[in-house]
Order: sequence, then structure tokens, then C-alpha cells
Amino acid sequence: MLLGPVTEGSLSKTNADLAIMSSGGITAEGFTNSNELIVAAQLKMMAAADRVVLCLDHTKFGRRAMSFCAPLNKLDTVIADAATPRSRVAMLQKQGGEVIVAKG
Repeated sequence: MLLGPVTEGSLSKTNADLAIMSSGGITAEGFTNSNELIVAAQLKMMAAADRVVLCLDHTKFGRRAMSFCAPLNKLDTVIADAATPRSRVAMLQKQGGEVIVAKG
């Protein structure tokens, strides 16, 4: 995937019904990713989309990657795997967004 100003410029001109993204980590403060270029593209994707969905597995919960992306209230839905601890699911539900736990 090409990242940087060209990608950000293209995404700035995009309209989308749905953005589906992943993350390097998620905590009560928000979600993070591995570098600023990914975060910049994700912020543009979020601005372009009517709904934002974050898909992650249980290993991302409680983990912080290098670059902060956004607080949890910027997400409409989080999809997690069945191994995600219930306490982590409850933390997301407390934030008010939809949480879907995939069946294992």
C-alpha cells in the first residue's frame, strides 16, 4: 500500500459509506498504529466515511502502538475475536459504540 501525501490527497477527495480498518493497539484512551503515515491515511479514511469499523484480535487490546490515531468515540463499531477478554469488550461498550464479538 502506498502511503504519504499522494494517498492522503486521494482520500481527501473520497466519499465512502464505510471504512474498515485495523489497528496496532487499543486502550480506553483510543486506538494506535505502527507509524504516522498509516495514522494519517486512517484519519483521512475516517473523515471520508459515514461509518468507521475497527477489526482486531484479542492481542491488540491493552496494547499501545507507536502513533495515536483517535479516541474510541470516533468508531462506530469494533469487531473483535472470541478470545477477547470480557473486560475489554465491556470497556468498549461503556464508550457507547457497537461491539461485535466474532464466534470462535
